[in-house]
Amino acid sequence: MTEPFISYHWNDDFDSLKIGQDHIYIRNNRKFYHFQIAEIISAELVTKKKLAPLIAGAVISSLATVNIILEGASMYIIALLFVGLLILYFGLTDYWVVKIVNPRESALIWINKNKTPHFPEKIFNFIHYRIKQGDFPPFYCQVEKSELQKFLEEKNESEPGFAHVNYSLLPPKPLKNNVILKVSITELSKPIVFNSESGYIAYGEYKINGSAIMGMEL
Repeated sequence: MTEPFISYHWNDDFDSLKIGQDHIYIRNNRKFYHFQIAEIISAELVTKKKLAPLIAGAVISSLATVNIILEGASMYIIALLFVGLLILYFGLTDYWVVKIVNPRESALIWINKNKTPHFPEKIFNFIHYRIKQGDFPPFYCQVEKSELQKFLEEKNESEPGFAHVNYSLLPPKPLKNNVILKVSITELSKPIVFNSESGYIAYGEYKINGSAIMGMEL
């Protein structure tokens, strides 16, 4: 797999979705998934509950409750009720379901919403663009004009630049004395991270190398 240039992490960084030039890599609940982008027919994200534990938990807890009402509470029935309620709890849990279809298979990846309540759905706009256009869309960010040269300085690349450079799929409304940069994210020397809790699609924590700049608007 090529080095990922953009990623998203959840569950205390144990799980992740990473995108490289030609591949998508997902780690979720100790399982690993790998997809070649050129083979993907469709990719979507939906919210679902798991029906099997929902139905099983409801049936078991209902039967145990009826038994307690008719015959009284024994330790066995109380334990059965507890098990039924526990299964029902898991059935009531919401999941993000990533569905990726290619010619060989249809993969369903269930991600517990309790571990990542704000999964960035904009990831799939990004993936759809790549599938249809054959390349990734440019990203946009803005920086103060007075800091532009310092911002693009390629010396000492290991040193952090401005914290949390925010990227969007559309040019942001320019702030006073700022310049808008159009960036090729596949050319960035440092990977960036999908953002799930704001209007921006991603952020980076390092200076932008000059070779990634596709254009600028003063």
